[in-house]
Amino acid sequence: MNTNTLLPFTSLSNIIFNFTRFKKKSLALLYLLLLEYSSYLEMIRNKKLHKTILKINMVDLVESRIIFEPQKSMALNYSHINSLVKINKYLIAGSCKDFILIWDLRDGVIIKTLYLDDIGEKINCLVKMNDSQIISGNNKSIIIWDIKNGTQLKKILVNWEIQKFIKIDEYRLAILRYNIISVLNLQTELLYKLEGHTGNIAALVKVDKNTLITSGEDLTVRIWDLENPKCIQVLDECHSDDIWYLERLSKILFATGSNDSLIKIWKLNKKSNNDDKFNLDDEIICLRTLQGHDDSVLCIIKINGHQLVSSSVDKTIKLWDYSIGTCLKTFTGHKHLVSIVIKINNKQIVSSSMDQTVRIRDLFY
Repeated sequence: MNTNTLLPFTSLSNIIFNFTRFKKKSLALLYLLLLEYSSYLEMIRNKKLHKTILKINMVDLVESRIIFEPQKSMALNYSHINSLVKINKYLIAGSCKDFILIWDLRDGVIIKTLYLDDIGEKINCLVKMNDSQIISGNNKSIIIWDIKNGTQLKKILVNWEIQKFIKIDEYRLAILRYNIISVLNLQTELLYKLEGHTGNIAALVKVDKNTLITSGEDLTVRIWDLENPKCIQVLDECHSDDIWYLERLSKILFATGSNDSLIKIWKLNKKSNNDDKFNLDDEIICLRTLQGHDDSVLCIIKINGHQLVSSSVDKTIKLWDYSIGTCLKTFTGHKHLVSIVIKINNKQIVSSSMDQTVRIRDLFY
């Protein structure tokens, strides 16, 4: 079998596969069920059975376990996955619609589907809270979920769309809104705002409990002190185009990914005696530039002490040795831009694409 083949799934095909697997009916009955395929598709188009079929589709995607073979995928024809989180044995995916999927990574089966309450709500991002909880940022609310029993522990209504956020600690969130970072507690009390960017902020990453790095459309990278809220460093014109992604590589290294197709590795040179935090007199220099993508870099993930993975609008994923600036391997297979990559372990990653597929692949084989 061609290892690059995508395996599309529809609601009816999942029903048929599960039916034949567990009921072991005759091929004749399977043929009759296939004849009903077009009518099911028509009902989906007319949204007559949207919720019912969607839930059946989530119950047990038997062939999803094939995603554990390199270059195989599970097609999610009902939505694009815009956020991925790994917690222990679970892979948790947020859709661009109103649901969250939870896979068991041991066999690739979807074990739970969590739905938003309100019509019109959609999930924009997911963040790990702890080993049993996640936080979803939606267009109308922030929700804390218990992933073991699938319940909402807390729902916080907001009057703006949550585009992206990170957890600073157990009590505080940093939320992007255009060119401002709002720091809130979990009671949605606004603690303070960080202002300085002149364009929309695209990325933020926490260095430690007191330091935040942001980047965006104004071509700058900014370092923020969260203890005494202020900007303490500005790197001007780090790239020639929008800076879409930031990744912390170590206490003194971080990476930027840009619309100019480049990845840059940055180093903090400490000049002060305070080694616990950034300071105004510390120097930040560009160590090297990783060049190889043909279009915008959308995601960067550290794999180990000297390797990272990047994804791009050019539909590829690349494995780099960032200590020497060399591309070690290029992965293809997605049919559209690859928006998200996360690390499962030091040998495997998960990627999500606008081609509506999620792939788990081996980095070394």
